[in-house]
Amino acid sequence: MGKRMWDSTLAFTSGYKMLIRKSGSAWFILTIALLVALLASTNAITNALSLQAETLAKLKNPEGTYILLSGNATALTDSKLDTTLTGKLGNLSCIQQILPQKIIQAHITAESSNATAQIIGVNNVAAYLKTRRASLNGSTAKNPTEANIGEILANTLSISLGNQISCTAHNRQVKIKIAGIFRSQTQSDTEIIVPLETANILAGDNKTITLIEFTLKKDANPQESLNQITQLLPENVKLIQTQQLKEFTQQI
Repeated sequence: MGKRMWDSTLAFTSGYKMLIRKSGSAWFILTIALLVALLASTNAITNALSLQAETLAKLKNPEGTYILLSGNATALTDSKLDTTLTGKLGNLSCIQQILPQKIIQAHITAESSNATAQIIGVNNVAAYLKTRRASLNGSTAKNPTEANIGEILANTLSISLGNQISCTAHNRQVKIKIAGIFRSQTQSDTEIIVPLETANILAGDNKTITLIEFTLKKDANPQESLNQITQLLPENVKLIQTQQLKEFTQQI
């Protein structure tokens, strides 16, 4: 079972020591069986989400898109960029669209289930979903009390339109209402999309973002544009094309 699961089992059973003595071994066996089933169920949900995210990452990613993230990051959620970098890119005439994102790994608690999943904070939820060519059941999240959830994650956790969920990260918690459920056939279908303000609350930080996603104008020369962008970047920032996303798109 692994050390963590075994420690949890010992902690659980010790609290019922007297009850077990009185009720006999049958109750003890049932207690252990239920505990193991619960832990196995949680692990199965996490594994299922990871597998589906990996499959979707291979099928479809936004085309013609580039990403900036910190060069010293060993995982996507470790990346931290200064928010001022977004403004610098916005001044370039070769840029078509800029989508700064803050990515939080959070524990999601629904009415009857829970799992660990990624929360993506963005300035404009509608624009983000449009880049994923997502179809939406409901409305886009417009304030910190609302969220849009990917169809795969919603189905896995039995979350319906209008449900309230709790998201916990870095010892901070927010309660949000599901305003819409979307399908994009990308990894986003295993994630929760929220306004950037919500992600800042969970992270306890509003001065950094995880990455900047951007596209070039159709008439822009790619090589010249990327050279121009590279000159603006601090030394600890690297530029990645979406075709290279496989290395860090599975950080669920």
